[in-house]
Amino acid sequence: MLASGGLTNLFTVLSADQIILGLVVACGLMVVEERRLSLAALLAQYLLLGLLVGPELYRPIVLVRIGLGVAVCLVLSITAWHVERVLRHQAASAALPSVWPGSPVPMEHTDTQAAVAHASPTRSMGTLFRCMVLLLAILVAYGLWRTYPLAMIPAAVGLTSYLLVTTGLLVTLTSADPLRMGLGILTFINGFEGAYLFLENSLVMLALLIVVDIIMALGIVACAEMWLAAREGETAL
Repeated sequence: MLASGGLTNLFTVLSADQIILGLVVACGLMVVEERRLSLAALLAQYLLLGLLVGPELYRPIVLVRIGLGVAVCLVLSITAWHVERVLRHQAASAALPSVWPGSPVPMEHTDTQAAVAHASPTRSMGTLFRCMVLLLAILVAYGLWRTYPLAMIPAAVGLTSYLLVTTGLLVTLTSADPLRMGLGILTFINGFEGAYLFLENSLVMLALLIVVDIIMALGIVACAEMWLAAREGETAL
């Protein structure tokens, strides 16, 4: 009850401009290579998008969407923790010498270490590159919003939907592992669903969108686990 009351107060305290600014910050965190920050950004998307569409839709629909976002992020956070732990273990195993101290390190072992370090998806793609990705997403979203405004949808929601869609696509295209690709896809879906709920907000459609989000989250988990298994097999060879 207290949580619901606090959320109701946020509906009236935060303005549309503040929510959009918060979503821009969340999109900025989404392009960062750190998976835990990306998950926090995804959770912020669910919350802020719910606050943005809350005054226009039935309140229970918004609360269900926010609860779904919390559940999805909880499942993905467990997967992200497992991925980080396995990658750290693989990096530590690759760094350990396989010969006695003082003996020459075989060339094959050195080449393997270099290949693993070069192929590691945790390596940063560069701060400048990530800033360019975010700037490109914002510019494309603003250009689409001005050129193709969404009818029957508030302007703030339309701009937010375009922003989430473009950010999600760019994150998906510039990611190196299934988990981050999945976060980009979920961001894209958030943008689409935020606009679509204004056109069709029946209980049947809401249930269908919930099923889509759950299936997508489980698919991301399965793909991430298969990707880790494949990396472990390559490291063992």
